[in-house]
Amino acid sequence: MKTKERGIDKMKKIKKLTITAITALAVATATSSLTPVHAEEAQQAAIEATNNDKRMAQIGGAIRHFLGDKTPIAFKSGLKSGKVNAYYEGDSNNFTVYYSKAKEGKNFNDPSLKDATSYVTIEKKTYASATEAKSAINYSNGQAQMGLPKIQLGSGLTGTLDNANGQKFIHWNSGKWSMTVRSTGSQDPTKTARKIVNKLAGNYLPQPSSRAAGNFVIGQGSGMQKQVMSWDKGNAVYTVKASDLNTLLTFTSSVQ
Repeated sequence: MKTKERGIDKMKKIKKLTITAITALAVATATSSLTPVHAEEAQQAAIEATNNDKRMAQIGGAIRHFLGDKTPIAFKSGLKSGKVNAYYEGDSNNFTVYYSKAKEGKNFNDPSLKDATSYVTIEKKTYASATEAKSAINYSNGQAQMGLPKIQLGSGLTGTLDNANGQKFIHWNSGKWSMTVRSTGSQDPTKTARKIVNKLAGNYLPQPSSRAAGNFVIGQGSGMQKQVMSWDKGNAVYTVKASDLNTLLTFTSSVQ
């Protein structure tokens, strides 16, 4: 896994700048062409694209229109089928954007989406200070895992394995990110940890101000629990939650 703050070679910098320029243009275009559906529904915006990547760009443009042009947005839905839709609640300081899947594409903030089941959410919570925001991240610097058995995870990363209260944990750090996989039963979390490392290899996670954390759950009953990735930015914390691990990783690694 590579985070934005780590050194990358010249070709990857060029690639990253090119991708950023393309996505920035897509959002700028989507924002400039926003069309309120009705005057009495000013918080809605038309999402006309049928391709999910383009829908995500248009949704991102709507998010930045309503919540501020610096708001982090995702460019990948993580869906393999169906149409991605989205609505939000809150304001520029504290909000949640709910993404759902349907056969039919809807406008951003369509009232009917509030009855839909979200498959991934991204939220922002603003604290009184950057120190409070930093403390809200479920982060470990690895000191508590010193002396535990080590496991090679790939991409030059090493994790530690812990057993406590009938559960197993694998933890590792990469840049400013702290990652933990918890198994609620007898299942070995090593395979999942390596899957995460492999999935994120060559991708760029959001760059936090101070710290960030990914907390993942596998095993009995884990399907009902949210996989979570959070990072601080100034005095705010952004959190992505999803039930499906692949969705969470794809979505979060596309956030800009």
